[in-house]
Amino acid sequence: MEHPQTFEPQGRPLELSCSVEKEDLFDALVLQQRGHGSSKRYFQMALALVLAVGMFYSWLRDRGYTMGLVLAVVCVLLFFALFLAPGFIMRHTAQMLSEQVRKLHFRVYENGVWIHDGMVAVTLPQQQLAVYENTKMYLFETRTQRLYPLPKRAVDPLQRKMLTQLLKGYPVYYVFSEAGGPQKNV
Repeated sequence: MEHPQTFEPQGRPLELSCSVEKEDLFDALVLQQRGHGSSKRYFQMALALVLAVGMFYSWLRDRGYTMGLVLAVVCVLLFFALFLAPGFIMRHTAQMLSEQVRKLHFRVYENGVWIHDGMVAVTLPQQQLAVYENTKMYLFETRTQRLYPLPKRAVDPLQRKMLTQLLKGYPVYYVFSEAGGPQKNV
């Protein structure tokens, strides 16, 4: 069992508050998925299509082999399930979370973060966080994959600059561009 590290804040905190909406939570889940990569899912989708084509081809060669047609249809359905299901799951999860989390308060230190979600306050050293940034938000993810989004609309430009400087010192800090994937910021 892993023992939690004691968190002793260093430096002056940058205090931020934001209201969180369903769309913010959905965007946070999408950003988390981009951060973790989707290569396994893409491989499974490609495999399903290859199998569908192979089964359909075998049915075309021998029209009596109806199992080939059935398996081709099953593989196509599997492809669409792999393609569509994550979006449905993320939307449902965002809906469920939006009913519980309305407002978040952050204190960002040089060596960690204090976050209060209205019910519970957590303090996390920077070693226990992954921080992602895109054009819409900063996203704090714990080791247990708990997400805390900080929409950029709630942060004024001076605070953004200060926050980016603080986060650059974190061991896991990724900046996402709209065109590409993550770029580790060091």
